[in-house]
Amino acid sequence: MNLHFILIIILLLYIILKSNNIYEGILFKAPYMKKFYNRNGIKLNKKKNILIKNKKKISILHSFNDVKAKHIAKNKHLTKQILRNNNIPTPNWYVWDINKSLYENINLLQLNNIKFPVVIKPLMSEGAKGVHTDILNMNQAIGVIKNLLLNNDKFLIEEQKIGDAHRIIVFNNKILVCYRINKPAIVGDGIHKISYLIKEFLKTDAGSNLDTSQIHYNLINVQGHDDIILPKDKIIYISNTANGTVGSTQDIIPIKKIHPDNIKLFKKISKVVNLKMNGIDYITTDLRIPYYEYGSVLETNANPGMGILAEETPEYIDKFLNMIKFN
Repeated sequence: MNLHFILIIILLLYIILKSNNIYEGILFKAPYMKKFYNRNGIKLNKKKNILIKNKKKISILHSFNDVKAKHIAKNKHLTKQILRNNNIPTPNWYVWDINKSLYENINLLQLNNIKFPVVIKPLMSEGAKGVHTDILNMNQAIGVIKNLLLNNDKFLIEEQKIGDAHRIIVFNNKILVCYRINKPAIVGDGIHKISYLIKEFLKTDAGSNLDTSQIHYNLINVQGHDDIILPKDKIIYISNTANGTVGSTQDIIPIKKIHPDNIKLFKKISKVVNLKMNGIDYITTDLRIPYYEYGSVLETNANPGMGILAEETPEYIDKFLNMIKFN
């Protein structure tokens, strides 16, 4: 095998990893999972897509979920309908109708009493790709919509809720882990301006998936900063698009700090959307506040990212493996 061929293989592997972010999904076949399998007495059969423990087996082909339920989870409109029909709080939304003109859709948007600011995002997607937040008025919305219509004709417009984004992973009707998703941020070095630090952040592995259109300068201004030299160690949030795929960081929230009625809600959500493995995206100012006082469910995820747990809090991977019900 010559050096040229080896370099091509390495390049292809890099492209695959970049397009399938290490934080996306349960990567059962990832090299980092081997040590977890070994210490939990589990074997992986890659060809058959099964895990084996004490001669008992379970398929990992669909991350323990029903195929139909996975498809519904990817469709934000269908998911939100299920949530609303089950009295689960979710922001008001409008699905763009490609069979109607721009102004017919805008009229319907107003008739549905959708209030600004809004979020515009693809109807079928995972992660934060194509998500636009902090759209403050109709003129801004029209600009984003026209760009989206060039590449994506299926998207929804959703009221933007104030609060912190949280990811709650429910597995087999139990809370596996809950963490707050911090907004992407830059850290001052006392030398460079904010614009330079943003450009450098976008070059990193963490920030490479954050689109320039997802940089929110209004957010930067609200924090009291324009394009100045950022003082050393000063942290500035640069986007309201909070997701592990775009450079967000996570803070684990102990289950004891979650209101009991919220825990019941998260378990209920997994039941109504029929997901054994479910990553729930939830907005609130504090998880100790019950959802009926303040809180909104944004969406569900049938293949929630686990790579960040393996990297930063590996004990939750062990907990996850011990929660698997082998047949």
